[in-house]
Amino acid sequence: MIRKAERDGLIQGVERTAPPISHLLFADDTLIYCHALADAIHCIQHILLAFEKASSLMINLRKSAVVFSRNVEVRLQQDLVGILGVEVVPKHDKCLGLPMVSGRSKKELFASIKDRMWSKIQSWSTKHLSQAGRAVLIKMVLQTIPSYAMSCFQMPDSFIRELESALADFLWHGGEASKIHWKAWSKLCKPRKEGGLGFRLLKEHNLALLAKQAWRIAFHTGSSLHNVISHRYFPGSTFLEARLGSRPSYTWWSIWNARDLLAAGIRWKIGNGRCVPILGQPWLPRPRTFQLQQAPVSLPSDCKVSALMSPADGWNEALIRAEFCSDDAVCILDIKLPGADSRDELVWHYGSNGSFSVNSAYSLAVELNNDGACSQTGASWSYIWNSKAIPKVMLFGWRCVQEALPMSVNLRRKGIPVADGCVHYSETQEDILHVLVLCCFARLVWAVSGLPGDAVRCPTTSVEGWFRRTHGNLSRSEWKLFLSICWALWRARNSCIFDGKRFEAHEIVGLARRIGGDCADVLMHG
Repeated sequence: MIRKAERDGLIQGVERTAPPISHLLFADDTLIYCHALADAIHCIQHILLAFEKASSLMINLRKSAVVFSRNVEVRLQQDLVGILGVEVVPKHDKCLGLPMVSGRSKKELFASIKDRMWSKIQSWSTKHLSQAGRAVLIKMVLQTIPSYAMSCFQMPDSFIRELESALADFLWHGGEASKIHWKAWSKLCKPRKEGGLGFRLLKEHNLALLAKQAWRIAFHTGSSLHNVISHRYFPGSTFLEARLGSRPSYTWWSIWNARDLLAAGIRWKIGNGRCVPILGQPWLPRPRTFQLQQAPVSLPSDCKVSALMSPADGWNEALIRAEFCSDDAVCILDIKLPGADSRDELVWHYGSNGSFSVNSAYSLAVELNNDGACSQTGASWSYIWNSKAIPKVMLFGWRCVQEALPMSVNLRRKGIPVADGCVHYSETQEDILHVLVLCCFARLVWAVSGLPGDAVRCPTTSVEGWFRRTHGNLSRSEWKLFLSICWALWRARNSCIFDGKRFEAHEIVGLARRIGGDCADVLMHG
């Protein structure tokens, strides 16, 4: 109805070096733009009444408001408000939870995000949450809170550090500040297969979400977003060629800053090759430049890729091998040509079927931030994460290998003066290997565990070496029991220190078997 009224000339949207906008409709919010004329206001009122009759929904005028341009006289404002029956406000502060007007302080702009995150943390009973449970809440709830705002604005680095610090506090100590973080947040954000916990680096996630908007502007040329942005900021060029311009909006500045990430992941998919120059364009499916390593021997600099094709809809192999170095020639000949009728098109190299994805953009952003250094995956961590033990046991195994436990030896490394010594035999230095296998009490536990004695023997000085050796000597069910016993030994150590309670060896094994059985029941019966 609004569009029909606009076509009929009854209302006119606002415009400023861009196509006119008369309305923005969302699930929770509706914004209507028009000139401050009585006829236009009456038309909008008629449209709203017709909507109420057709939908059986009623407009809540108490929650509605109108904003006038500074050029509208006060008397006219009063007349129009009398028609609409809503209050006048100087500006709409937020729409869909996002600020509509940005000031100088960007941190204040997003303060509500931090408040929402903290409110969530406060609402959870952290005393009854294991660290593994807190890790799940970080991934599934807390890290999603700023995602919508991040898809529209680039958040300040200092604000992102505050958010990540709050997440780390929650992970390690349930939200209490000034506690020990046993691993840097950047290391926790590595994939689990690389020794991390799979959290997201918020800065790189922010860029990936903005790159998605950049992709829409660059390639969805029929969208309203493209039409508005292109008329305002790059009327005579493409998005990839656009300049930032003078006095850009915060949104445009944010999306423009993600352009380098987008450009780093796009390349030409060759069709007929008539639009793509051989030199200076990304058209080889070879990261990260997608360009030739060496220029051709004799072809002109402005030659197109089509010159490398034969009339039979294939590559001219003899020409390619004569003009290019061997690596470039092999890469070119590996490209499958769709046919002479197909057009060249820009695609996202890291997505399926050339489509953009936030996950692949995030991975690329992390790689670029690491200066292109390849991830050092080392040995696989699947032996812990695929053990089928309960999450808190698997996380404990990860902490053992990462030396991320509050042992006396680790606490002293952090400058915390603590007494050294085993809880069972105080004259012996305590480290994680001692607690789990070298202590006489631990040996007694393993002796009554039912696991093969030679399999759990520790001929090494590192937890990782012991874990990997033991994993190779046990069946899957035995390995799950092994990790559960390690966790139970740690729990018994803590109970002895903080509660003065001691356990017998058979009680440790019984506890480990119970938590292993509970996990099996959940997996089997849901």
